Amino acid sequence: MLIWFLFFNMSFKFKEVSIFKSKKLLLPGINLKELKCLSSLFQPAHFFVPLIFVSLIAQIVDNLKNVLSVRDIQQLSSIKLYAKLISSDEIVISFSILRAISKTLGSELEIISVLNNKERLFFIKEMENKIANSFSSGKIYSNKIFLFDPILLLKHRLGIALQFRNSFLSTALFRPNSLVVGLSLKEINLQIVLESAKLMWLAFNLKIEEFYFLLYKQALSSFKKYLITKVFDKPKTSIESFKVIIFCRLRTHIFFSRQLVFYEDQVVFRSVDNLVILERELEFIKRPFFDYQRDFFFSNSTITSQDLILKNAIEQRSSQKNWLNYKLKKSHF
Repeated sequence: MLIWFLFFNMSFKFKEVSIFKSKKLLLPGINLKELKCLSSLFQPAHFFVPLIFVSLIAQIVDNLKNVLSVRDIQQLSSIKLYAKLISSDEIVISFSILRAISKTLGSELEIISVLNNKERLFFIKEMENKIANSFSSGKIYSNKIFLFDPILLLKHRLGIALQFRNSFLSTALFRPNSLVVGLSLKEINLQIVLESAKLMWLAFNLKIEEFYFLLYKQALSSFKKYLITKVFDKPKTSIESFKVIIFCRLRTHIFFSRQLVFYEDQVVFRSVDNLVILERELEFIKRPFFDYQRDFFFSNSTITSQDLILKNAIEQRSSQKNWLNYKLKKSHF
């Protein structure tokens, strides 16, 4: 009986891993060979933070693709916030800088050749902090002149990091389907995001136990730092830890207490709660249906040919009614 149980349990785990390997998310611009040398500097959040915000944007674009143009979608307050996280969140910036360093390590060959492994990692971490705290502008140089000038090298690395983050955003907006393998954008949920981050972690030969340990450690630290006991219970599972971290990442860029409400989006999604699936599963995001009275009533007897104010108001309300009917018709699900 024990042997049968162990066999069944191992088979189930194998099937579960196989399912998630066939259904996963991708981050554009990831080169395992280049990044592997810096794998000891990665945190789980380096993978799942950009994944969640790229996926949120991709799901919104997919939901509204027949309603709004990409240009109009970019004007939504939710998209602007998610894009801000991709471009300026410290975790995503850290990931992009590490990638930039991995592509330009040859410039420090003489230094890192005389350091042991621990010293090299410390040296690279200090380099990352220096780049992150720099006020210099980024610029990618096509020639190798940056190799011999520390100022140009700094600019070049900043340029590569910025280009990397921009590729996240542009892919989510204009090529969202290239982010998914084995599933549709509508199927992306928190578990898929977390499992995809885990697969990236394992691809760098990092231990899965360490993934869970660091995930919970960061969640617990964020839980205490942001005093969110009224919003969440102390996280006990990986998904709960994930939610806490994402909540806190958002709180660093916009203030909200318990719920993040997108009042200004003024759009109707193909869903019963006006949310995409990832927003729904995070549980602290809300997007109200915009409340607008489409029908309007007035006394015809009050209108005269000279009443320009009332006529102007009627024309505006008619235009607004037509616009609303059009949006609701396009968004019908």
